[in-house]
This record gives sequence, C-alpha cells and structure tokens, in this order.
Amino acid sequence: LTNITRHWRTKDVEAARASAGAEAQDGEGGTRISSCLQSFNNDWSRRVMGQGAITLLITDGLDRTADPAFGTHMARLHKSTSALVWLNPLLRFDGFAPKAQSVRMMIQHVDHFLPIHSLQAMRDLTTSLAKIQNQRDARLTEWQDAARRAGFTDRAVPSYAQEKGSLA
Repeated sequence: LTNITRHWRTKDVEAARASAGAEAQDGEGGTRISSCLQSFNNDWSRRVMGQGAITLLITDGLDRTADPAFGTHMARLHKSTSALVWLNPLLRFDGFAPKAQSVRMMIQHVDHFLPIHSLQAMRDLTTSLAKIQNQRDARLTEWQDAARRAGFTDRAVPSYAQEKGSLA
C-alpha cells in the first residue's frame, strides 16, 4: 500500500497524478490483495480503525499471488471492523459467480458484497452504507456456505493466473 493522499492536495490534477504514480510504482503490476491486506493489518489498522468502523474493500478479488496466509489476512481484517463491505466491479455482470479460489476465500470473510462499476452503483452505495451497520448481507450465505463446503479455509490459495492455467 502506498499513501498518496498528500499528492492530491494540489489543484493541478495532472501533477497530482504524476507525483502519486511516481511514488506508487507498483500500481500497474496486477492485484496483490494478500500482501496489501497484510500491510494494512500491520501498519494501518490500529491507526485508522475506530470503534464501529465500516471497511470498504474495493477489488475484483483476482489475486495474482499465491499467499498461504491470504485467508488469515482476510479474517484479521474482518475481526477488526464492525462491517466489511466488498465492492466488486465484476458484479456488473449478471452471470457473476465466485469461481476463482481467491474470490471464494475472500467471500467467507465479508458482511456485504456490492457492485461498484458505475455512478449509479456509487449512489446506491451511499444508501446502503446508511443501512449496513451491524447487518450481514443474507445473499452471501449461499456462496459462503459453498466456499466452506469446498474446503476453502485459511490455507494457501493459488494465484488467479495459476488457476487459469489449470483450467485451460
């Protein structure tokens, strides 16, 4: 994780983008969800998570690494927040199903699973956040149960690239 907040204090959007991009040099290397979760849990969680905090996790869930501690990092994040909301741009597709192993691992540890692919989805999110406090998303139960039945516990999860290779 790279904190780029201070770069966006300038009024020049292009200068802000350039300076933030120079500091966050890993921005185009694919999604490394597990290491980002570990970094957040170790370096930021206690600093920024107040009582009753709602955590928004914005990702497609397709992790490019195979970290054996992936589930542990998700579980720790879930325990440190009152509600873990996963915002996934792939939910824009009607046929979305949690097929990737990293997605099935993550889904076990979230309270709400919402789309984030359009301005309307962002508007809907603001409405949902008002209702979310201490409520679990009942729609997740079926997927979470299926992931547990399939044996997805806090163990090694292959990277999405490895998984795609085994599917081909």
